[in-house]
Amino acid sequence: MAYCEPLVRESSVEIASGGTESPAIQTWIRPDAGNYAAGFRRGSFQIPAAFTGTGMTIQASNDGVNWVECDDTDGTDPTPTITANGSYRFPNDGFAYKYLRLVAGSAQLHTRTITIFMAT
Repeated sequence: MAYCEPLVRESSVEIASGGTESPAIQTWIRPDAGNYAAGFRRGSFQIPAAFTGTGMTIQASNDGVNWVECDDTDGTDPTPTITANGSYRFPNDGFAYKYLRLVAGSAQLHTRTITIFMAT
C-alpha cells in the first residue's frame, strides 16, 4: 500500500471590529466546479496576540445559514477558554459538516485575523 501525503491548508478568517463571528470555514475540498470530493478530517486555529475576551464557541453548519454548536464526542471542548497567541483544535465531529465558524464571546475592539490549519 502506498503512503499518501496528507493535504494541509493554511488560511485565515477575520472577525470584524465590533463583531463576534468569523465567516464560514469550508471543511470540504472542491477540486473543480463539480461536487465536493473529499473533506478535511482535522484542524486547528491560532488566536492572534491581540484578542478581546477569552470565550470562543465553535459552530458547524451544512448550509452556512443554520448553525449549531459543534459536538465534542472526541473530547475537544467546543467552547474553549482562549488566550492570546494560543492554538486550539477543532472538534473532530465538526468535520462531518460542510462549514465551521468561530464565535467570540466578546465583540472585538479591532478586526482580528485568526489563522486556520486544516489537514486530510
